[in-house]
Amino acid sequence: MAARNASDWPASSVTIEDDSTCMSYDDAFNYNSEALVNATTAGDNHRCLAELIDGTTKAMRGLGVDPFLAGQALSSWVGYQGELVPWVSSAEAAIAREQCEEVFHKLHAVNSTLESILMAFQTALPSGFDVSSFVKGEVRDIANVRACDLAEFRVGFNSNRARCTANFSMFFHAVKHPGRCACPEVPPGQEPLMCLDHRPKHCVRAKAVYPLSWTYLAGHAHRSAIRCLEEVPGEIFKGWSAVWTVDESLQAWWIKTVISILFLLNTTVLLLVRFRRRASSQSPRDEVKFAE
Repeated sequence: MAARNASDWPASSVTIEDDSTCMSYDDAFNYNSEALVNATTAGDNHRCLAELIDGTTKAMRGLGVDPFLAGQALSSWVGYQGELVPWVSSAEAAIAREQCEEVFHKLHAVNSTLESILMAFQTALPSGFDVSSFVKGEVRDIANVRACDLAEFRVGFNSNRARCTANFSMFFHAVKHPGRCACPEVPPGQEPLMCLDHRPKHCVRAKAVYPLSWTYLAGHAHRSAIRCLEEVPGEIFKGWSAVWTVDESLQAWWIKTVISILFLLNTTVLLLVRFRRRASSQSPRDEVKFAE
């Protein structure tokens, strides 16, 4: 609310499209999300994404692949309490490369003509869905993809009134220092325990922390998962797990900050050494020589 008040927007009453209700500043920001979706054309995007996510989730899980929310889609879920921003028409997600390769190996053993996991997705998805590889922001045909050897891919869906997409990234997961990570055994039938790399002495349920603390998004810099959610509530994301990764711009800021601190420390040390050399001069003659 503080941010809303600081923005001082809107300065006057507004009208929600396709609805004749005029409202004040506070009413506009506290407007019921369902009513907003139903009252505007943004509702078409919202419903399109709901159908896309539902269809994609069922298809992927039917094959044995578990999708994860990521990026702005997860930020949107956090900010809008389990819902997407009404006007967005795309989502970001990810799947584990290890799981993808395991599933593809099983599928290929049954059907040797299957060349990639994307072909399997395309076959499993309902009508109206399409799958394409996504290389450096460019949409490409899946014909040249082999197995799970790709960094990103896109699933699209055409509803009656809108077109929406979901961009998926591949990620790897591994504990950085497995030697520091040891959890006690649990009785048979109970969920196993595991520990995160950044908290090696703290053991939690395996399901609650998957994916692991360190993730590698193919084609991108190393990122740290700063928050993991066992399951995302809300009807749109029902059944989806989630991982929130550090934004690259934030990562770049930290790198610049560390470099600046190291530079300042180095400069300070050099100045201290120079000062001590001056102070340790043994005679006025030496001081004169030093001055010259």
